Formats: sequence, C-alpha cells, structure tokens
Amino acid sequence: MHRRQAIQTLAAGAALSPALLAAAAPVASLREATLARGLAWLLAQQAADGGWHSETYGALKQGAALTALAIYALAHVEPEFEQSKIDGALAKGLKFLEPGFAKRGFLAGPDGSLDYPTYGTAMLATAAQLRDFGLKPELRDKFVAWVVGGQLHESREFTEKSPHYGGWDLMGASQVKGLTSDTTVSCTCFALEAIYPSKEAEVAPTLARARAWTRRCQTPGGGFQFSPDAMSLNNKAGWTDEAQNEPKPYSSATADGLRCLRYSQPTDQPVAEDQDIASAETYLEQHPAVDHVPGFEHPEDANSWAQGLRYYYYQSLAKALPEKTPWALARRAALVKQLAQLQHKDGHWQNESARMREDDPLIASCLALVGLARC
Repeated sequence: MHRRQAIQTLAAGAALSPALLAAAAPVASLREATLARGLAWLLAQQAADGGWHSETYGALKQGAALTALAIYALAHVEPEFEQSKIDGALAKGLKFLEPGFAKRGFLAGPDGSLDYPTYGTAMLATAAQLRDFGLKPELRDKFVAWVVGGQLHESREFTEKSPHYGGWDLMGASQVKGLTSDTTVSCTCFALEAIYPSKEAEVAPTLARARAWTRRCQTPGGGFQFSPDAMSLNNKAGWTDEAQNEPKPYSSATADGLRCLRYSQPTDQPVAEDQDIASAETYLEQHPAVDHVPGFEHPEDANSWAQGLRYYYYQSLAKALPEKTPWALARRAALVKQLAQLQHKDGHWQNESARMREDDPLIASCLALVGLARC
C-alpha cells in the first residue's frame, strides 16, 4: 500500500516524464524498506524510563532534548507504519518529559535543567500538530506561547537596529534580557514551524518580524547565511570578502531560510509571487549534491562542515523542496537513495564527523527518519 500511495502521489504532483514514472516504484519500495529498518532501530533505543538517552555525549545523557527529537521524528512517520508501536513509544516519551514540563512549563530535564529549550519545545509543539500523542491542547498552546515569547524584540530589550531583531536563539525566553547566543536560521526555522499554524492574533506581528529577520539572512544569489550578524562565526561557510561583511551561503542554511520565508508568508500574498522564495528555490535547484552539504570548500574532507551537517541537511531539504516540480521530485529520489546507502545494517545512521554531534546515532537517525518521511 505504501508503494502504491507514493507512486500515486508522485504522479499527481507533477507531469512526470516516462523516465521518472519508471523510477518511482523502486524508489518508493526502497524508501519504505529503509524507513522501516530505521524506525525499528529507533524504537528499540527507548529506555525503560521512556526517554532516549545519548551514549555518546554526557550533556545529552539525561535525555530531554533527545526525547523531544525522537518524538518529533516519530510524529513525521505516516500512520500506516507500525502505528501501535509508535503510539506506545510516544506516550512513554511524553510521560518521561512531564516532570520537566511541570517544573518549567516548557521542555526541560526531569530535574528542571534546561536542555536546548527552543529546539525541543518547538519540536514538541510541531509533533502535536502532526500526530495526536497525548499532549494536551492547553499544554501545546503553552509551548507555542513560550516559543512566541522567545523572539528577540522589545520584550527582550532588542530594537530594530539589532540584526537579531525578529529571530530566535538557543535559549529563547529563558535567556537573560538584552543578550543572545546568536539568532540563526536553524532556531528560527524550528520556532516558526511550531507557531505559524496558530490562529492567535498576536502571532501575526511575530511572523512579520520574523520575515524581516529572515530577509536579512538571504544573500543576493538567493542562498542563505546562517546568522544575520555578518561577522558571526556561526556563518560556517566563511566570507567572500576579507572584511567579513559578506558571508557565503550554503544549502542547509538555505533550506532553513526558504522554510522560514514560507512559514512567515503573509496570507494575502501568494507564494508563487514571492521572489525571495523563488530565488531560494533556484539556489537549491542549482546545488544538487546530496553526498555533502553544497556551499562549503573541500566537501571531501571528512571533518568539514559539508560532511558534518549532512543529516541535518537531509531533513530540512526534504521539507524545503517545492511540490510539483520535476527537479524536486528527482532530488527526493536522490535523497532516498543516499539515505539507504548510508544506513547501517541494524537500521541506524551515524555521521563519521562529530562537527554537529551527528556521530551520535540517535541524532543522525532521528534526522534521517524525518528526511525519509518527507520524501
């Protein structure tokens, strides 16, 4: 059933060439088998307490952030895949996180310690949009409100003169006012994904500020830098000038930035008429590699950002690719084949590079599953 549905979806999404139609069936079959193996591995890693705990990084061992990531990944998997097993795992994961919710009102460790609260809280709110796993609507609304409150603007003592005005950082509303760890397209993308479906009136100005912030990250060629602060070292691809005023774009940041543009799109402006969105899509179309993240020098270097960001790139690219375009359909097929090739025999994924902690198989596997689910 999965293969048939996938092929029907492909055929309905665009006028496919005979070659693409012929390729659809084996790719759909490959995706299904790869996803099933990865899902079985991730479910087997859930601890008796209901959490997912890193065996690679001590800072992630207590499990709040990784459990939120695992819930986020599982919520993306279509219901036909092991529904009862996924629902059971989600329920146990939620129970593990509840003590932290009670202490903080947003994602925290069972003892109340903070553990990537912007990412984790946003992921849980998004997961609840995708799948009912027992998170009460009032708690989800509380999460959304907390994420909204983490945006950098006057309430956090930032003015429009700051390049960070309108974005999100790692600590969100828990950050000391007037300070930031650096707003990034990654944090902002996850925050916007969580809040943009909200019908609350106060979300509209939040999205407007975010859209202006997002445009400050887009470079003239359509690609995105990671931070709106031109001199920030978080702009990992470097700069085009010695003064470090013009950061280079790269594809994982561009996938995030494109999604930020879509999530903050004014309701009265058709996406098809948005030139910023069109130019970001063109950048991705013109950078087709999936064996590394395009935009970095020396992509063959195992320790480079081009390799270290791969799994993060796969999940964001799968979400950013436009619908109904042959090049995007071909890119999704390439992603499926790449993820199948990289999967270990027992079903997990692991990056050789520790640049972004993707050498932790829990992190790499959760990101890979999101990518496959969205392909």
